[in-house]
Amino acid sequence: MIILGYYAGHRPVLTVAEPELIKSILIRDFNSFTDRIVSRPKDSKQARSISQACGDDWRRLRHIISRAFTTGRMKRMYPSIRQCLRDFQTHLDACAQDRRPLNVMEMFGNFSMDVMATCALATKTNVHNDRNNPVVRYAKSLLDVKWWKMIAKLALPSRWLARLTVTNTGQPEELVYFNKLMTDIIETRSKFTDASNKYTDFLQTLLDANKDSDAAPGVYKSNEEPNKPLKGTGDKTQIVSLKNHLSDDEVRAQIYFILTTAYDTLKRTLAYAIYELAINPHHQQRLFVELREILQPDGDIDYDVLQSLPFMEAVVSETIRLHLPGLRFIRLATRDYTLGTTGITLRKGDQVDIPAYAMHHSQEYFKQPFQFDPDRFFDPERRQMIKPYTYLPWGAGPRNCIGMRISLLVIKLTLAHVVRRYRLYRTEDTDVPLQYKRNYQMTHTKQVIVGIERRPH
Repeated sequence: MIILGYYAGHRPVLTVAEPELIKSILIRDFNSFTDRIVSRPKDSKQARSISQACGDDWRRLRHIISRAFTTGRMKRMYPSIRQCLRDFQTHLDACAQDRRPLNVMEMFGNFSMDVMATCALATKTNVHNDRNNPVVRYAKSLLDVKWWKMIAKLALPSRWLARLTVTNTGQPEELVYFNKLMTDIIETRSKFTDASNKYTDFLQTLLDANKDSDAAPGVYKSNEEPNKPLKGTGDKTQIVSLKNHLSDDEVRAQIYFILTTAYDTLKRTLAYAIYELAINPHHQQRLFVELREILQPDGDIDYDVLQSLPFMEAVVSETIRLHLPGLRFIRLATRDYTLGTTGITLRKGDQVDIPAYAMHHSQEYFKQPFQFDPDRFFDPERRQMIKPYTYLPWGAGPRNCIGMRISLLVIKLTLAHVVRRYRLYRTEDTDVPLQYKRNYQMTHTKQVIVGIERRPH
């Protein structure tokens, strides 16, 4: 049983790496750990995203936003994602012809932003030809973590951080740009009577949720709080029904969150998958053979077929195990809680860390944990040996990653298109093993370089 406590600056933290206790925290006793750390001021527009929401407000947002990730919605987005891949393929063809080494982390960063701008806002970035596109430039800036902010997070009380806006990401200029962009798009779409049929992106899904809301016509105010008495109605007991409704600021906050969070996950997972296939050509060949057997005459792959490729599933699962984008995920105790039979009592507001990255690399749970081995997930017997709650790529329980389905769809479809068309190989510039930057994020590599060439027709 691995349980340890430490201080993150001034804040006490309990790290729990015991599978049964993790199950209790994330699932069995979820109602005692519904919340995450809130790093934004309560009156900040960014604080309205689902990642920052707590308690009943989080439940309401999750209920509404989940509609954007149904199978039906994924299938409607599928053609748009494929179009992004066709544009990407044109770029890759030129790279393959030149046979120059590629920094795939940078390359998939551009591609991922193009995909997420399309899926979130139905906005094409043309990023492969226009590296200065404002959507890409501002989104990357939002994700650029400043060293002084990390020091401040360790040294200052959270209430000061919120007021000083000392958080992981974000500068006023970037937020002003995205707020204006989304406002303009929303205003434009309000003029279309058939917007629901015309657009298939996440933004339209959230706007449609408002149209379908059971809130009484004419009483909803765009930025009212849930169940807040209406002002100026003459009836102090009248309540706004917001069970299925998002305010304008909440809509913007969810799109901002989806755009930036999914971008980073897609970029890293795709880059590391391509890297591992390049330095493990026998696994690359196995995946190519699986894809060759299911390709349609036009080179496309059916949505349902893509979900039923066992070796593809194994490659993606092992890539995320070995190269998990984050180090841990955090829960806050919403009430006093006794941790199993340990005798440890968490007080309301105490922080619990689940060290997913460390567990994925533990010899106790995964043999040869630093080796890329898709057969951990491909071989049925070996897959059964993986102890529950030791493999946590998307978290677990009611508050797992809401973007898991769209992320997996884009990752699998992209790998399918790349591997069936190109051979990936190790070059003189390929780092084996990977070299990591010396900063607070252990998972940031200096570069991820591979070679690429067209396969024979």
